[in-house]
Amino acid sequence: MASSSSSSLEKYSYPTNVDVGSYVPVKLSATNYVVWRSYMVRLIEGQGLMGFLNGTIKAPPQKITVPDDSSTGTKEMGNEDYNKWKKTDQLLLGWIIQTLNEDFLVRADFLKTAKEMWAMLERKFGYQPHPDFIARLSIVISCKVNDTMCPVTAAELGERKNLSQYVPLYKAALAGDWDTTSTIIEKEPDAVRAIVTALKETALMVAVRAKKRNAFVKKLLEKMLLPDVALTELTGSTALHIAAVVGNIEAARLLVEKDPELPKVRNVFKALPIHGAASYGRREMVLYLFTVTEENPEQKPFEGESGGKLLRALISSGLYDIALYLLQRYRKLAWEDPSPLAWIAGKPSAFPSGTRFNIWQKLIYSCVAITLENFENRPPGVDIKSFKDTNDSGFAITLENFENRPPGVDNKSSKDTNDSGIWLISLNKELHIELKFAASSILKFHGIAVPQINHIRETKLKHTQAFQLVKLLCQETAKVEYSKAWSLLGSPLERAIVVGSREVVEEILESFPSAVTYMNDMQQNLMHVAILARRENVYNLIYQFGCGDPFIGATDTRMNNCLHLAGKLGPQPKLNLRANITETCCFGHQNTFLQEVEKFSSPKQKEQWNSERMTPAMVFTEAHKELVKDGEQWVKDTANSCTIVAALIVTVVFASAITLPGGNNGDTGLPIFTHKSAFVVFVISDALALFSSTSSLLMFLSILTSRYGEQDFLYALPKRLIIGLVTLFLSIISMMIAFTATVYMLLEYKGRWILAPMAVLSGLPVTIFMRLQFPLLLDLIKSTYKPGIFGKQSDRILY
Repeated sequence: MASSSSSSLEKYSYPTNVDVGSYVPVKLSATNYVVWRSYMVRLIEGQGLMGFLNGTIKAPPQKITVPDDSSTGTKEMGNEDYNKWKKTDQLLLGWIIQTLNEDFLVRADFLKTAKEMWAMLERKFGYQPHPDFIARLSIVISCKVNDTMCPVTAAELGERKNLSQYVPLYKAALAGDWDTTSTIIEKEPDAVRAIVTALKETALMVAVRAKKRNAFVKKLLEKMLLPDVALTELTGSTALHIAAVVGNIEAARLLVEKDPELPKVRNVFKALPIHGAASYGRREMVLYLFTVTEENPEQKPFEGESGGKLLRALISSGLYDIALYLLQRYRKLAWEDPSPLAWIAGKPSAFPSGTRFNIWQKLIYSCVAITLENFENRPPGVDIKSFKDTNDSGFAITLENFENRPPGVDNKSSKDTNDSGIWLISLNKELHIELKFAASSILKFHGIAVPQINHIRETKLKHTQAFQLVKLLCQETAKVEYSKAWSLLGSPLERAIVVGSREVVEEILESFPSAVTYMNDMQQNLMHVAILARRENVYNLIYQFGCGDPFIGATDTRMNNCLHLAGKLGPQPKLNLRANITETCCFGHQNTFLQEVEKFSSPKQKEQWNSERMTPAMVFTEAHKELVKDGEQWVKDTANSCTIVAALIVTVVFASAITLPGGNNGDTGLPIFTHKSAFVVFVISDALALFSSTSSLLMFLSILTSRYGEQDFLYALPKRLIIGLVTLFLSIISMMIAFTATVYMLLEYKGRWILAPMAVLSGLPVTIFMRLQFPLLLDLIKSTYKPGIFGKQSDRILY
């Protein structure tokens, strides 16, 4: 038995002390899968866990049958091997998720094992470059960072001299030192094409990485021939690829002037320089490369797979206006797989529903006017360059309509063509503000003076552009045959629901009504997914359905209806106990999906069993067991701390009421300072402090003696916490006022000026308490009493 346990432990190792970041220094993005995968495989193989991903280490059965003394002779019990396998698998899944870009985290909640996650990434980025590249990359990764002798392959180096000879050239290129470089080139003319790094980079490639070295680049290009300029590094990228990624436009112009064919060169990822610029959000570089990347029937840089990759990169970088320009010109890009719609669907910040503003920002946002106009008769002379001319001011973005453009016309000739339609998204300089107390010119002035207003203006402009892009993508996707449209819209729809992009969901349902019947692999409809992800803004679309019963009553593969799913614990990124304890321990009545879903449910559904023979109420209790326990501990700790403070205040103010400042008159027994107005202030504030602190003390004692049941967290405990904190806050203020009045009475003979410093000093503890505890109080009040977040958001009928 011991040996079996030991064998199981070795098979399912649990290396928790691994620093994943040191092994995998890059985050997975849309363009670096091969590099990321090489690092990740090296880490996983080094820990002996690759079997979890390729299926050689299979999951043991969850239950095992063991002998028993019962009538059946056997019984089922949990399998310890499965628990160990599950523990290691979840650790491995965490490693993968830790190295993902935020754009790919939206599906993490639906992938339960490391193998499922790995398979999804393989399907999404299934392109594999030439095996020689993989071999070279593996060698480079295993070399030390500063090892200038690191080989690539013997065949590639051939008769070339080793890297150490060109270290001076590398350092000169890095520093932009032309004098040293020219001396080296004079002695050895072939040095202009020499490899100076382990990644097969030349001095030109090193130099174009920084704008300050452009003078060096210009002089170096004069010494080079066309074949030298077109040399590629390890990934097949030219110097123009590198300049595009870093956004060095001047260097890019110099390179293109030297060799106009460079914009057409693809690396091993089949990426053009414009793809790299788009992936890194280099707006000016993208606009420039649009003008120099010629269209031709053979390469088709802006169509098919290449165009789809470019469109997705533009969306990922937030360049929605340029993406809209590209899609307007090449409508079929909406049909590319993976769908560009999935990329923008996974960016909730691109829409108003996914952007958080405070009350003042919301007011400014509503006052900024955005207009969308169609300039049918716009004069010729507008091309991609007009993006630069107009957008620098922040007020206009031009978008051309190339739908009826004749074939064979490239970007360069667009300035000589009168297009059938030109879209202009204009952010009006004169903002139309309907406010009784302010004119539009006031906000315009502040828009110049206050950067935050300009930021909100740009945010609203991006929202408008993103929505128009989604609208066009949905319209074009809906034009293809039914089955193709389903395959293109399914993933974007689920992704939009998971991240809460309500505008995308609504537009998909509007353009393709059949999408309302969407089901994922678990047979969960769009309401199921919205409830699981706790996206109330998407769930509210049910109010725009003529009948929501079919969605609420439907069950998934595990026989869970919507009530079962609402009873489950919300996603951890959205439900973080330590980050926002009040939102998790206080199950506000208005905020719970369970009670909202019950409105659309029949009595039968409330008692329905799932495949685990559990009702929705049982699922809720089981799922929130740990949350209730943690909430109980937090509430007790808070109440204990506040009880001590309240008890101290009661003691102090009660004692001060007995020993009055100044004492009593020996003849009459009355307080000496009775005739002073400050004494009245002292008595009132001291009494108020005593009563409020006593009330606070009693409230916190009632919390400590509570049952801490599930229902107590709905209203009882939050109410008591709110009352306790408010009365405690009031008692502290009153105590400080009483103390200030006492000091003033005793030192009044020195002058009234003593009141000012005492007021300032007494306000210090009040300010500290407010700063530390007031946010908690506000969270409690909002969580318990804020208006419901459920309800109809639009009059548009979707089903």
